[in-house]
Amino acid sequence: MPKGDLTTAALRAYDGSDPAKPILLAAKGIVFDVTRGRDFYGKGGPYNAFTGIDCSRALGKVSLEKENLCADVGDFAASERDALNQWVGKFEDKYPVVGKLTDGKYNGKF
Repeated sequence: MPKGDLTTAALRAYDGSDPAKPILLAAKGIVFDVTRGRDFYGKGGPYNAFTGIDCSRALGKVSLEKENLCADVGDFAASERDALNQWVGKFEDKYPVVGKLTDGKYNGKF
């Protein structure tokens, strides 16, 4: 995956449904290439719901509920911020950063 910033609309094309494309997700507006975790993030995988979107809220709440599959973290408690930051740290250690969301809805400052 070449590096470059993406819009949220462009990110949706990398949700694991096309095996010829990389699988991307965003957290805190940072776009990660999670393709090497295809078993987890690919179509039918347990974390596929996180792909093609900024899943910051879901990560912080440790949730796969549809209402949490977004970037809105404005109402997070300290424990949720900590959980999100831990997830981002894990992603940074394991997966390449390919860009940022240019029009992302991430509204956290932590």
